[in-house]
Amino acid sequence: MTEEMRSRWESYVMYHKKDELEAFWKEFYQSRPQAKVLFLLGRGFDPRMNNILKLLLQTVNDLLLECITFDFPDSGHNNENQKLYDANTQELESLKREYGFRHSEIQIDPTQSWDKRIALMSRQMIDKDIDGFDDVIMDVSSLPRAFYFNIAKALYNKIKNDMSKNLFFAVSENVEIDNQIKKSDLNDNIEPLIGFRSMSSRESVLDRVNILIPLIGEENVSLLDKIYTRFQPSDMFPVLPFPSKDPRRSETLMMEYHSFFTDKRCTEPQNITYADERNPFELYRIVSQLMEG
Repeated sequence: MTEEMRSRWESYVMYHKKDELEAFWKEFYQSRPQAKVLFLLGRGFDPRMNNILKLLLQTVNDLLLECITFDFPDSGHNNENQKLYDANTQELESLKREYGFRHSEIQIDPTQSWDKRIALMSRQMIDKDIDGFDDVIMDVSSLPRAFYFNIAKALYNKIKNDMSKNLFFAVSENVEIDNQIKKSDLNDNIEPLIGFRSMSSRESVLDRVNILIPLIGEENVSLLDKIYTRFQPSDMFPVLPFPSKDPRRSETLMMEYHSFFTDKRCTEPQNITYADERNPFELYRIVSQLMEG
């Protein structure tokens, strides 16, 4: 692992809850009038779509803001999702009229495969000129994970050597909404996420040892079993959420995955790792340390 990988995200500032974020923005931008901000968000059916953008505009009055939306017009293929999509679009247009920020969009072609959609979107993000911005804020609230991982990677690579810019990630967290969003049926062809495949081919590295570090969540036993079968890891180090809003969540998950862990002979306590469910930076450090070890 390179020195860059060890130090990535070593320093970070994280705020929870609306009041903390408002206080931070007020203090941060008080001494930076007319700051140029690029704001990125997904445009789809998720009712949280405009929450962070609206909070920022209501909190800081004199930003020079440009908004880019990643448009998902085929969100769900049903009437209810279309109504939510239209309502979110109308609210975004209303915010644009009220606050006068610039807005452009990156279209996600629904006729393309997921891999091609992500690749095209990532290419457009990489080609985006961000030299004129002081800060970049990416709201992942209404973006699919497969997309925002690649956008985040592209942004990090563009900004990592530019000490004049700040990169922020924001999410409007709502577990109830997350649980109501139904995932599409799983494809039998389990492959690594596009943009993160450099070591995925078995022929790419001789005598390579595969280690599986799954992040354990509810109702994903069948998915984890497919991943395990596809990659045939030499060992597995499950990561359970603790601390958690539900103090017994890790225990409940262990019960749910008990048969799988027993079948795969992953029952040694030293193989189980815990990470704060609300701190992705801590999780990153833990996974990095496991990879180094």
